[in-house]
Amino acid sequence: MYYLAKMLQIGGMTIILIDFLRHFPELMSRLVLCIGVGLFVTGWAINKFLLRQ
Repeated sequence: MYYLAKMLQIGGMTIILIDFLRHFPELMSRLVLCIGVGLFVTGWAINKFLLRQ
């Protein structure tokens, strides 16, 4: 479960980075930004609340 949470966080950051680099002079797509942030927050929530010790 720990690795799943970290993979979701890395996936979200990677999606945001790739879309930022693809559309550099202009703004990013809001849909892709929301998807990336959603993946990151899902991974963070799993790490924060489901993996308490």
